[in-house]
Amino acid sequence: MFHLFTLVSFIALYTSAFSFGSLAFQFIERLFPDPLSYGGSVLGMGRNAIAGLLVAFPLYLFLMRLIWKETKGNAKNLESGVRKWFTYITLVVVAGIMLGDLIAVVSSVLGGELAVRFLLKAGTIFAIAGAIFGYYLHDLKRKAEDSLSSRVKAFVGTVTVLVIVFIVYGIVLTGTPGQQRVLQFDQRRVSDLQQISYAIDFYWQNNEKL
Repeated sequence: MFHLFTLVSFIALYTSAFSFGSLAFQFIERLFPDPLSYGGSVLGMGRNAIAGLLVAFPLYLFLMRLIWKETKGNAKNLESGVRKWFTYITLVVVAGIMLGDLIAVVSSVLGGELAVRFLLKAGTIFAIAGAIFGYYLHDLKRKAEDSLSSRVKAFVGTVTVLVIVFIVYGIVLTGTPGQQRVLQFDQRRVSDLQQISYAIDFYWQNNEKL
């Protein structure tokens, strides 16, 4: 069961990190729109990112709490091969992301990308990757008898507050479920009117009268 918790926790971690970064990108594009870009809509990807955070992040916190209890005073679980293997993979992936991020920053700025917007995106990726890298590097050095330090508690609390703020702000931008329902009705009406217009044009072309 411990290994299952470990595997699912890393899946929840990746989902949470991707959703957080995606939502941050939507905020940046909204605050610093680029006339050359076709992006900037927070409705589609924003909803998916909010849903990902709402589901994956609480699950990650819950599983990490269980994993901490299972490893506290239990050197066998703490030194588990599955846990260490996935931790090392995560560290390698995160290190690669950080390196690629720096390369992308230089390349995009040289290519004429809007500097402020891209630097903020790059900083977001670097911050997420750095936080994950720092936490798991610290966790690898942990011993079974160690207690949860105040620094780790402060880190977890800060990340949790940021996630809550992002979710609330994202809901404010995308609208409540009720507002989304009304918007879908409006979109359906527009689609119906377009179909009626196409039908009238088609009839006129064939009959030259209405």
